[in-house]
Amino acid sequence: MQNNRVKQRGFTLLEIVIAMAIFAVVMVMVMGGLNMVVRAQEKVSVRAKRLADIQMAMAVMASDLTQIVPRAVRGNSQDIIPSIVIDMGKDVRLEFTSGGIINPNAVYRRSTLQRVGYGLLNTSLMRFSWPVLDRVSSTAMGQRHLLANVSGLTVEYVNERGEFVSNASSSEAAVGVYIDIDLGAEGHLQRLFPLHGEIVNAAQS
Repeated sequence: MQNNRVKQRGFTLLEIVIAMAIFAVVMVMVMGGLNMVVRAQEKVSVRAKRLADIQMAMAVMASDLTQIVPRAVRGNSQDIIPSIVIDMGKDVRLEFTSGGIINPNAVYRRSTLQRVGYGLLNTSLMRFSWPVLDRVSSTAMGQRHLLANVSGLTVEYVNERGEFVSNASSSEAAVGVYIDIDLGAEGHLQRLFPLHGEIVNAAQS
């Protein structure tokens, strides 16, 4: 009885090379797609953080500006500073008295008012504050970074005719404060905060 030999045949070198080449092409495609997904996710995360920073900065600013009160203060030289001041020539471009400090039931022996300001330092939107309303030469000014990569900050009054002016006069009440934050390629953040005319007029007269 003759035994039949079953001839077993393995892969040739050419077949192995072709299989490896196909596998390499597939892996390159997979890794390329994975890298695109990772980069897209990173861009989304960066954008989401930027949006959160912008929203936080605007929320802080809105909280202060919606609580402006007609309270003038004394400066370092004991000069009278109006309740709200716009000066585009200074780092602190907008300065005003705000009623944003919480003191429930007068637990602490301090005012509920605070002197705050907004401006630019290099390319950062900053919030400035003073621990007391009527300050002296030794009064330290606090600084809080709000938003990075800011190209410009414009602050103006809006009068009753809807005109944008840098100075308010007692003869014509200002009805709002207009703020334009230039974010460069990202565009502009523009907000108009209502303002009672007597706040500006009482300080300017």
